[in-house]
Amino acid sequence: MATIVIFVVVMLIVGSVFWIMPSGRQRQQMRIRERALAAGVRAKMYPLELPRAPGELPQPKRLILMYSVAREQKSVQPEWQLHRAAGLDPFDLAPGWVWKKPPSQDAVLDLHSIANIVNALPKSVDAVISTPLECALCWNEKNEQELDAIAQSLGSLKRLTS
Repeated sequence: MATIVIFVVVMLIVGSVFWIMPSGRQRQQMRIRERALAAGVRAKMYPLELPRAPGELPQPKRLILMYSVAREQKSVQPEWQLHRAAGLDPFDLAPGWVWKKPPSQDAVLDLHSIANIVNALPKSVDAVISTPLECALCWNEKNEQELDAIAQSLGSLKRLTS
């Protein structure tokens, strides 16, 4: 009887240890985020409101992982958001992308250069966000090899929209 109790206690302890250990996917995410931080790119969760068609009910914001680079100085450019989605784009910026929050009419943006950056992004990037404080990409972290392209695109966006 004592051996059964000892066996159960040991199994509970071993099971708890395995339960708190990170999985392979979590270890990969840690590696990606450490590499991103070393490259000057910060990863954080961001409440993102997805684009919707006219007449479609608003959905609650989703927490999305956002990779961003901070600006040295606050930009005079207004905030804008571009999302990967099907729909009509009045700016006709890039196929497969729509404006969730378009730039204001008085904004001085090189839309052609932004289109080049957006078209070169990996398919795993879901949104491009520019605020006066940072440039960001919402990326799903599925392919670790895409991190260099993400960091390079963020640097290009930051230079372009400063």
